Amino acid sequence: SYADVCGQEDAVRAVRDLIELPMRHGALFEAVGAHPRPGGVLLVGPPGTGKTLLARAVAASCGAHLELVGGPELLSPYIGASEQALRQVFERAAQAAPALIVFDEMDSIAPSRQRAEAQHQQALVAQLPTLLDGLEPRRAVYVIATTNRPQAIDPALRRPGRFDRVVTMGLPRQAGRAAILRHHLAPLHLEGGLERERLAHWLAARTRGASGADLAH
Repeated sequence: SYADVCGQEDAVRAVRDLIELPMRHGALFEAVGAHPRPGGVLLVGPPGTGKTLLARAVAASCGAHLELVGGPELLSPYIGASEQALRQVFERAAQAAPALIVFDEMDSIAPSRQRAEAQHQQALVAQLPTLLDGLEPRRAVYVIATTNRPQAIDPALRRPGRFDRVVTMGLPRQAGRAAILRHHLAPLHLEGGLERERLAHWLAARTRGASGADLAH
C-alpha cells in the first residue's frame, strides 16, 4: 500500500494524480468532456528508493491487474520471440483491464537503439513505441517504467504520449529516513526503555545518504 512507500510523499502524490485518479475516476473526466490519457509514467531515481514498490502500491490501491516485466524475461535470442512476449504482456493487460504494466529497469529493456548491440534487442525497442501508441483505445491500461539511468532509454520512448511524464524518487531526507525506520521498527519487540520514535530519529540522523533499501537491511 502507499503506507509502505515511506519518505516519498511527493512521488506518491504525483503518481496518484497521473495513474490512480484517471484509472479510478475516469467518469469525472468524461463528465467535463475530457479523456484521461493512458500514456506512460517514468519513475526515476537511485536504486533502492522504492520505485517498484510504488508501482505495486498503485496497482493494489486501484484494484488493477498488475503485469510486472523485467528485462531478462523478455529478451530472447530467437527471432521474433522477444517481440511476441512483449505483445502478450499488452494483450493480457487489455483482457484483464483495469490493468497496470510495470517495466522494471527500463534501460535494460529499451536502451537507445544506437547503443543496443543485439538485433533482437533493437527489434524490441522498435516495437514498444507502437504498442504504447496503441493504448489510446485501451483507456483502462496504464504503464509505469522504472530506471536509474533515464539517459540510456531510447529517445523515441520519451516523446509525448509515451513516457513523457517523469516522477523523480530521490534519496530520502532525514524526516523520510525516520518514517522508513519507524515502518520497519513497528513489528519489532524492543529492549525495555527503548522508544521507537526516538530510536528512529537517532538512526535517521546517522544514516545520511542511505536509500530505503539500505535502511530496510
